[in-house]
Amino acid sequence: MTASSSRPSSRHAARVSALVAIALCALAPIAVSAAGAPSGSTPRGAVGDALRSWIDANGDAGVELEGVYLGEHDGVAAAYRAGGATRRDVGVFAASGGLDAGEAYVSVPWSLVVSAETVGAHRPALGALLTQLRAEYGEDEKSALMLALLHERFASPDDSPWREYFAALPAPGDDDGFDATARWSPASLRELQGSDVLEDAIADQARVRAVHKGLTKRVFEAHTSLFPPRAATLAATEWAWSVVHSRASRVPTKGLVIVPLADMINDADEQEEQARAMFRRAGEETKKNGGGGDTRREEARYADDFVVYDEMNDRAAVFAKRDYRAGEEVTEKYGVWSDADTLLSAGYVRGFSGFGATVELGATFGEENDGEVSGKVSCVAVSLGASSFAGADAEPELALRRAADALKDHGFEVPWRACLSPAMRGTRDAKRVAKWASIVAENSLGDGKEKDARGGDDDDDAKRRAGGARGGAALLRVLDRRLSLYPTSLEEDEDALRMYREQVERAVARIRELEEADGDAGTTTEDDDVADTKRELTVARRAALATALRAREKRALAATRAS
Repeated sequence: MTASSSRPSSRHAARVSALVAIALCALAPIAVSAAGAPSGSTPRGAVGDALRSWIDANGDAGVELEGVYLGEHDGVAAAYRAGGATRRDVGVFAASGGLDAGEAYVSVPWSLVVSAETVGAHRPALGALLTQLRAEYGEDEKSALMLALLHERFASPDDSPWREYFAALPAPGDDDGFDATARWSPASLRELQGSDVLEDAIADQARVRAVHKGLTKRVFEAHTSLFPPRAATLAATEWAWSVVHSRASRVPTKGLVIVPLADMINDADEQEEQARAMFRRAGEETKKNGGGGDTRREEARYADDFVVYDEMNDRAAVFAKRDYRAGEEVTEKYGVWSDADTLLSAGYVRGFSGFGATVELGATFGEENDGEVSGKVSCVAVSLGASSFAGADAEPELALRRAADALKDHGFEVPWRACLSPAMRGTRDAKRVAKWASIVAENSLGDGKEKDARGGDDDDDAKRRAGGARGGAALLRVLDRRLSLYPTSLEEDEDALRMYREQVERAVARIRELEEADGDAGTTTEDDDVADTKRELTVARRAALATALRAREKRALAATRAS
């Protein structure tokens, strides 16, 4: 889980309260079905055991879960969302007694947050190198965080303060552990045909290789004591890249970091958004009727953030945005992400849980604030360039060049990436798209006869209406062309999703049957069966994610066209 506009982006939260150290109540692991489990509990299995060890080892330092426990999602939905056949989807849930709004439910001392700064302070030689690289090549938060991860995970794994935490993450080289598209095979990538995400995913894979090449030349070859061979492989770089993209948060005033435990919090869905809105409205109504509530200025400051830096206590903290019932999952908004971002960075598709074939489209695009859209984004990433609207009746090359020049003159990149949604109407984003379409229409569509015919028209309203009509025609051509690029229909996508779900169900059942069978260690044949079935699961799961994204995009584009 990550938040990002460039994928990592910001997160936010609310009130400081007294906390009880987890180390004082070392609790037995629990299953997610135990609604209202004790605060600080962790799930059964390797992931839960590793997290329990890290919490216990650092409880005296101030690592705390207050009013929540870590639990597992199970079943097909978890297999889609978590990645990995037996790596179930861990989430954060309100403990027995519930969780109050404004309570700091995750707290990690800043010294135990994974960042270039904290790792550099723990490893002076690495800190000096990161300072040198920043002076020579400029600020690059992502590369610096990746280098910190590589050193701790591969060069100094035995004495790393994050050793147990790293054990809870997918292992390097575990292709089944990450579903972000940077790890997809060419066959899986082909499932994205028709979506602009395919081009982004290919670019991401090339970018990872380029980053590895650059780090090898600038860092690994020259600093072998800090980055021994096992830390300098492409597989290690891919692991660090995947961890940063799927788990990093941009903390206000502190930058790009990974906060252990907070990275187990799942992305808020639309029901969570609605629950928060109802909670806010209820609070406003209480105030209006003379009720004082317990909202403080400090809480208001954190009201919209995910992870924040609590300067008074020198810690990273996540605060509850509303009241939660015992056993209810506590989720956070990852930031303004398009549907493309969620798959590219974190390997999931909104509105797709694996239950049933239909992929639902969000009812809202986001919240408009002073003309800008914030919050969840149910939109389709579209690359708007000259070829976006050129069809069978393609415009002359000269007209396309003229349109591109005009767009650049008005401050647009060519091609320009936009996120289209029917619910963006009236927002600043919608006005920007309308301006793009108007410029394109004015400079490329038609042969100019319509413009000549209006040459003597002094009616400004008529001119505006005509310009709007031309812009609308340009945008319709973009949408029609975009929809025509998909190789399958929506009905075919939904049939495919049913098939993939059945494949995932069978694979999950088979793997658990093999791995949980009684007796001693499995035979070589059984181990081979598990490995083969895991590969089948990975292929089916990624095909389902790609198909779900295509279906979601088609619904959004068709609704946008109709609007």
